[in-house]
Amino acid sequence: MVSVLCSDDVGQCAERGCFTEKKTTEMKITKKDRYDYACNHSKIDYAFKVIVDSLTEESNFILYSTSVKVVLQYMGDLDVSPDSIRVFAKRKHCKGELKEGEIYLIMGNDGPTKDLSGNMQYLLDSKTWVEQKLSTSTCKAAVNGIYCAEQNDFVKEYPVDGCRQVV
Repeated sequence: MVSVLCSDDVGQCAERGCFTEKKTTEMKITKKDRYDYACNHSKIDYAFKVIVDSLTEESNFILYSTSVKVVLQYMGDLDVSPDSIRVFAKRKHCKGELKEGEIYLIMGNDGPTKDLSGNMQYLLDSKTWVEQKLSTSTCKAAVNGIYCAEQNDFVKEYPVDGCRQVV
């Protein structure tokens, strides 16, 4: 069965693989890893830091309504700005999930569908970078300090320097 995410007369095939959340400390993700993904791996169309406001189920999808906190990059979504609401969708059978009230760095490619408000809607798939922001308590542990600093540095530097940043 093919899952299709649609708006008006535009549909997006949603049969690509499921997203896998990047576990910052367990995977020892560095600022360089984020730049490699954003600049070399897939040439992303968007990068946002968002907080998950709510989730709903629709057809074969879980839809996450999020508030954009930081716009790191955008291509097709010209109306996005801090405090914009954007919807991220995942197929129900995918195991990964976003947690309500949590903050994430999400990077990927634009899709052609829009939500009910006419804003761009994004599919979370195997090509999407999804990384939860580390909590203050996690960052207080000395062993995690570098991961927290590099996660924060990327969010501050990428919107300014983009792929010109030398890591």
